[in-house]
Amino acid sequence: MREAERHAGRLGIEKIMLEIFAINDRAIHVYEKMGYGIFGCIPGEVKYKGEYVDCVSMYKRISG
Repeated sequence: MREAERHAGRLGIEKIMLEIFAINDRAIHVYEKMGYGIFGCIPGEVKYKGEYVDCVSMYKRISG
């Protein structure tokens, strides 16, 4: 992910946004430690293993 951030910065991209299943607490924690913040949640957005789960949206400003 760090390499993707560096590459995006070289391309002039100022912000990276991503989405994660809300049930994936570990990934959310890792991204928060990397400086990403939560900016929204869409309830029941994705069907996963037969159930609809929430989708958490996160972002990080990388330049600008």
